[in-house]
Amino acid sequence: MKKILYSILNLILISNIIIAQETELSFGLGVSLNPTAVFGNSSSIMLLPVGFSNFYIPITLNNSKRIEPEFGIYSYSSESTSEGYSIENSSTITRLGLGLLFLKPYSDNFNASFGLRIGLLSHSTTSKYNGETSSRDQSDLYIGIVVGGEHMLSEHFSIGGEIQLNYIEIGEEKRTPSASNGNDRSESMITNNALLFFRWYY
Repeated sequence: MKKILYSILNLILISNIIIAQETELSFGLGVSLNPTAVFGNSSSIMLLPVGFSNFYIPITLNNSKRIEPEFGIYSYSSESTSEGYSIENSSTITRLGLGLLFLKPYSDNFNASFGLRIGLLSHSTTSKYNGETSSRDQSDLYIGIVVGGEHMLSEHFSIGGEIQLNYIEIGEEKRTPSASNGNDRSESMITNNALLFFRWYY
């Protein structure tokens, strides 16, 4: 699955670089708003694509095509000391993704959109107890079908929405010191999502 998704990403980037050579690009900056959904279990803490807000860089190739890199980060740390012991914990979640969107103008100030979003969710946790350190690392991949719309409030600002159907492949957790029960584990999820977008264009 990882090789397939990485190949898709590479093909999207290469094809749009070629298209971009024949078009006049326009750039912007956007942010999405949506509820937070953090899932935790005994082995991991995972932030799905229904999580914290991401930043977006809309790159419009022409009036019918747009690519949209996205990224986000969440970091948490805590420290507790008392007589005879000390505990330090830290957790970091990074989100990197890319959208390939096709635009359908319906009026001078409204576009419908549909396409795909692909991304990588990487999360790591480190704990230190009385100087002994343990860590957990995991990377999850997702691909989603998206449909949305965007209303231009002015030449440089728009508001829009998007609904998604996402498939998430949960990666294998790596622990240090290593711990294994000898069993292979395969996990995946399908989830819907809705986003509210604000975008600024240069």
